[in-house]
Amino acid sequence: SAVNYDSTLMPVLIADFEKLRDVLAGVPRRHFEWNFGALQRIVAQPFAFDLETTTPEVAGRFAPSLAHPIGAAWASRVENSVVATYEHARSITQWRAALESNDVIKYCHNTKFEHLVLANVGVTLHNVHDTKVMAYVLGYRDTQLKSLTGEVLGVKQLRYDEWDQVDPMYPCGDAAYTYLLAEELLRELD
Repeated sequence: SAVNYDSTLMPVLIADFEKLRDVLAGVPRRHFEWNFGALQRIVAQPFAFDLETTTPEVAGRFAPSLAHPIGAAWASRVENSVVATYEHARSITQWRAALESNDVIKYCHNTKFEHLVLANVGVTLHNVHDTKVMAYVLGYRDTQLKSLTGEVLGVKQLRYDEWDQVDPMYPCGDAAYTYLLAEELLRELD
């Protein structure tokens, strides 16, 4: 396995990068490329995505129906690699065509959340396949992304609280693993 990362594109602590590299090194026969700026190449074909959002609260509880996207990670297979990128939500309109397209398949884990958040900014998802629902239909007991990544892909994925800083590589990992999980679960469903 190899991880390509251009440190000039996004400031990342070396320790965080080393943690991610160690996690990805345990994934057999897979190659991840972290390419900050590859969005156009990714969304031209089936892709996975993961939103990062604001965290509004109502009565001390997270209220996803009030959340807005602050960024998103995107991942897709390009040749023999899974390419992931992170984009800040400066303009949701740059994502609208890809997310609302009926022509391109999208993979998401727990699509209900992304659907609620995107509805807050006027985006309606189309042609989305939910890996959480796939896992439920297949009879997996624990359908959380981190658990499924371990059970199906054999990888211990880092949780958010295991990172030393807020880092775009965290959601990139979620998007990349959602894409790989979708590939595996679709094989099981066939």
